[in-house]
Amino acid sequence: MKKALLLAGVLVANSVIFTSCTKEKPVVPKENELITTLILTLRNEAVPSDSVVLRFFDIDGMGGIPPVVSQEGEIRAGTLYNGFITLLDETQDPPGDVNADILATDVDHQFFYLTDGVDLEFTYRDFDRNGRPLGLRMEVKAGTPSAGRLTIILRHYPDKAAPGVSAGDITNAGGSTDIQADFDVEVLP
Repeated sequence: MKKALLLAGVLVANSVIFTSCTKEKPVVPKENELITTLILTLRNEAVPSDSVVLRFFDIDGMGGIPPVVSQEGEIRAGTLYNGFITLLDETQDPPGDVNADILATDVDHQFFYLTDGVDLEFTYRDFDRNGRPLGLRMEVKAGTPSAGRLTIILRHYPDKAAPGVSAGDITNAGGSTDIQADFDVEVLP
C-alpha cells in the first residue's frame, strides 16, 4: 500500500513538473513605436524638382506640449505627386529612423490618409509581405482648388482583412495608433 501511494505521488509530481516545463511562454505584443516626427514629402510626378514637405513634430506625444506643424511648397490642383513618409524618433541623438522598424513589422502596420474638405486622393504604392497596404509610399492626386484638413494615422495591429481597410478606410481597422498627424492644407489653382 505504501509503495502504491509513493508511486502515485511520484507520478503526480512528475506530471506537474513535466507540464510546467512544457508550457509556452505567452506572446507579448510589441509596444507601439516611439515616433516624434512624421514627414510627408510629395514630389510632382511631371517636375520632380517641385516638391511639398509637410512636417509634424511632437516631442512628448499626444497631449502635453502642442505639436509643431510646418509646410514647405505648395500643392497645385490637377497635379499628380509621388509621396513618401519619413518617421523619426528625435528623443535619440542622432534621431532614430523608425521606417526600418515599420518595414520589419510591415504586416502589423498600415497608414491611413483622411481628408476633410481638401480634394486629395491617396493611393497606396507599397504593400506588406502578405500583399496588403502599408502606406509609407503613395500616389497623391490633387483635385480641384480646396482647403481643409489632412490627417495621417499609423495604426499598429490593424485588421487588414476587415471590410474597407485595404482601400484605406480606417472604420473597421481596429488596432492602436502609433502616431496621428493633422495638417491644415490647401490645394491651390
